[in-house]
Amino acid sequence: VASIAWSCAVLEQYPPQLMTLLYTALFGSSDRTTPQSLKDIYSDDGIQTQAVMTMFYVQMALDIEAPELALSLPSTFPDDWKESNDSVITIDSIQDEDDTSMLHLTTSRLQQNVSRALQRIGFNHVQEHIISTTELQEGHGIYLSPEHLEFLSIDIADTSKLIGIEVDGPGHFVTVLDSDSKNVCDDTKGSAMRTGKGKTGWKFTANSEQQMNGPTALKERLLRHMGWSIVHIPYWKWRDLKGNEEAEEDYTKRLLEGIQSKP
Repeated sequence: VASIAWSCAVLEQYPPQLMTLLYTALFGSSDRTTPQSLKDIYSDDGIQTQAVMTMFYVQMALDIEAPELALSLPSTFPDDWKESNDSVITIDSIQDEDDTSMLHLTTSRLQQNVSRALQRIGFNHVQEHIISTTELQEGHGIYLSPEHLEFLSIDIADTSKLIGIEVDGPGHFVTVLDSDSKNVCDDTKGSAMRTGKGKTGWKFTANSEQQMNGPTALKERLLRHMGWSIVHIPYWKWRDLKGNEEAEEDYTKRLLEGIQSKP
């Protein structure tokens, strides 16, 4: 159910009857519905970890893009609604019980290299800038949780100018497949990914058409709603610079100039 709601948010399409039905399925039809009553109906232990994180994103999108639907999360969400064996919400793993972060953050070597190039050209920034649920409520009137939870992160950010740079590795993209024969491989050598070891299948290479995936696109859209200017550095473009510092500096300068030239 949460995945369907997520899909609607990614596509920026919110059919009123469908969204109401999805929220009813997840949270009940009235304030009298309790988390335990829904657990009894579904014979489970509550909403799963990833579904909780999903619904925070969905709710933020609804508040900004479809406020007329007047849909909201329960006032006690997520504590009373999530699986009892989940201490807190995370993206990739479960954090310590006292941790208020919803994010499991790692800084890649690629991101560190980009950050060093930006420092060389004089772009003041921080890495892994966090936007909390408290900031969303106080700065943008978006209520997600009674708790102070770290919710959104930006890889590299100039917080004074609201400029965000997202350094996107392979996990931020999907490969667009077509019927062109160049996407089919008959050999079993090389470093490209295949459908099975020693078997003929699709060949995924950096030269294939890459498209930003749903989570990345939704995150960018929400940040733009908050006034951020966001640019992306795809991993293959940075790799093509081959560690040449002059080329890296020229590339980052052009990225920032593109932001500043926008009306």
